[in-house]
Amino acid sequence: MADQSGMMVAEIDIESGARRDFGRSAPASGGASPLPPARMVRVDERRPFHANVRALPLDGRLEPVSGITDDISEQGTFISSIRQPPTDALLVLNIYSPRYNDRLQLLARVVHAQEGVGYGCQFVDMDPVQKNVLGRLMRRHTALLH
Repeated sequence: MADQSGMMVAEIDIESGARRDFGRSAPASGGASPLPPARMVRVDERRPFHANVRALPLDGRLEPVSGITDDISEQGTFISSIRQPPTDALLVLNIYSPRYNDRLQLLARVVHAQEGVGYGCQFVDMDPVQKNVLGRLMRRHTALLH
């Protein structure tokens, strides 16, 4: 799809939660684009998911951080928390869903943080058992919403 200036703009499907590259291509005249180069964005589906989390930083210098998941996908989660670990910190996430008494422990890296709000994590090195448990938790929570 082209905007009024003739630049190509990718669409974002808000209904399904799918996000696509939203950068713009260079103008037909060959001039520089007014926007920075396209960046990688999330392509997996996020789902509402509320569970208790205790994040244990692996470096041993940072204090554990508690919070509540806001949403989750097969690739990561956003955790609402007053305190945030620094970006790029490697954490062990202990996720507990009281509704089902399910527990899941995952290794994750902090990919972004918003001071006083929370932080986003990308799961790292998940084994098949962890993927299975995560999938089961996501299906249960989705069923409750419908």
